[in-house]
Amino acid sequence: MGKRIYRAKKSVKPLKNSPKTKISLLVGSALDGPKEKLIRAEFSDVRRNENETIDAFLQRIAKDDDIQEDRKSGKIRHLGKKIHAMNKEKIISEIAPYLEAAEDESEEQFIARLAGKNGSGISNTKILKLKKIADRMAKDFDGKRENLENAILDMNKGASGKIDEKYRLHLNKKSFATLLIQHDHMKKEL
Repeated sequence: MGKRIYRAKKSVKPLKNSPKTKISLLVGSALDGPKEKLIRAEFSDVRRNENETIDAFLQRIAKDDDIQEDRKSGKIRHLGKKIHAMNKEKIISEIAPYLEAAEDESEEQFIARLAGKNGSGISNTKILKLKKIADRMAKDFDGKRENLENAILDMNKGASGKIDEKYRLHLNKKSFATLLIQHDHMKKEL
């Protein structure tokens, strides 16, 4: 028998900025109207301090000995999930104009489907990627698909200076992300 080779254990470090944390940072941790109503429904007897963030409030409740211990941790966990769902829905409503819904789907149904109210929604990481695309579209191209397509067509003009309409139809079939990648590649080549 030969020597046994032992591998060193890899340390598992927690994520410093998980996608869930990044979403809450984008939305903000202030207690606005709907979030405060949700918290008051769960913890009606606890008073919130002025300018207290959601995380600070939940930590204070977790450390408070006056609240019954048997249901406190479950309520806090459930409340955190509901608040995250509200944050997720707010970001999805911001990026919804850059996404295409199904033909028979209203905007509210579309946002509910992406947020995961009907089962499984899109992941937090995917939401953050879509948020980057939406921010870039708003910043560089005024949030309009036509502006992005025109920029690509301007870079694609030949020596004649004419715009190819077949190529425009081809660009209409592509997603925002694909068009942005194509724009970046064409920009590098120039």
